[in-house]
Amino acid sequence: MKDSKIGHDEAGTFWHIHFYMFQLADDVFMMRSNEQLWWDVVSGALQTAKKIKDALNLGRPVVLYSNHDIPWRDTLINGICDFLSSAGYNCADRILPPESTPESLIQDQNAKDRYRPQNHGKNLQGFLREYNQLKERLYWIQRPKNTKVWLDFLRNWKPGSPDDGLFIVETEYTQAMPKLKSTIETVDYSRIVDSYDIAIFSGIIFSEIAEEEGRPITVDGKRYAATLAAELCSGNAQIAADFTARYNLQTDPIETLYLVCDFDIGSAEGLKRKLWTAQTRTLFPILEIKRVELIEKYRAKLEAALEQYRQKGKPIQQRDPNDTRLKIEVEDVDMLELNTIAKMGYAAGIPEYENIDTLAECRNLLSHLNTINPQDVAFLLSMGN
Repeated sequence: MKDSKIGHDEAGTFWHIHFYMFQLADDVFMMRSNEQLWWDVVSGALQTAKKIKDALNLGRPVVLYSNHDIPWRDTLINGICDFLSSAGYNCADRILPPESTPESLIQDQNAKDRYRPQNHGKNLQGFLREYNQLKERLYWIQRPKNTKVWLDFLRNWKPGSPDDGLFIVETEYTQAMPKLKSTIETVDYSRIVDSYDIAIFSGIIFSEIAEEEGRPITVDGKRYAATLAAELCSGNAQIAADFTARYNLQTDPIETLYLVCDFDIGSAEGLKRKLWTAQTRTLFPILEIKRVELIEKYRAKLEAALEQYRQKGKPIQQRDPNDTRLKIEVEDVDMLELNTIAKMGYAAGIPEYENIDTLAECRNLLSHLNTINPQDVAFLLSMGN
């Protein structure tokens, strides 16, 4: 039991820090849209944007790795262009669709008429510069169908001034990716942005919506909703925002996820395991704190009950006939044993016996990799902070 308590204290300290950050963000950023909140406030998103801006400011092309579409791409691009403008560079952005090829960078009809792949194909970059096809433009190539063609193009691109043309290739990393030159900046969004970024982001949104609707919200309730979004939404900030906007503590989280997600986000079994993970991280500490509180409140009655079990020479719960271990210290009594003591009448005068039954059932479900229903989740959260 001591190891469990140490782990809970460490987790509690961590969450106290992060939810203090939630409270600060709630106060300062209440009027921002979700996309502004994500790119202007959340640590992982800020770090991603900074790496991109720093590379582009040096004229270097960027390969942006991500396991899914970059959230609120237009907001990020606008922020990049504002940054470059403040640094003294002109910037007009253009998002190229997945089917685009480097030849599609030739925009001017006169240049198109002069371009001959057999003559310029090996030096397309030079042709584009000669005819000013890239001047003062930022090209974002959105998850191209042929990533290798674009990476080959960038390998032969000589970085110059940002006014000469800038590139961001958004793609998913695979082992088959060719080796890139040191002049190309790689930014791995899926590594920089983690579940804690999603949790903090979702917690702020959950708080804002609850305040707008006049619903009371506890720290534990916010923590639970934020952790659900971080686990279930697979690192996708836009899905997390939509999920958090629809979810309340009385609804089924997986059903809510299906309502906001129009693509396959995982198997039913996989989502159930993620839900279990979120519940274990947030609800198990509540169960443990309540167990300790009940022991402290009814210590004398529980010690008397333990003495009766000792006199009988049998354990409180004997699931295995060969298990003859006897509880010696009252601190070692778990929730199921508390429930047994209350039900068997060994500790008369414990008015919370009905609550203990629910607590024991919830504890048993989590310990066997099962999830807790929304009604009991709401009950547990009502007992927390």
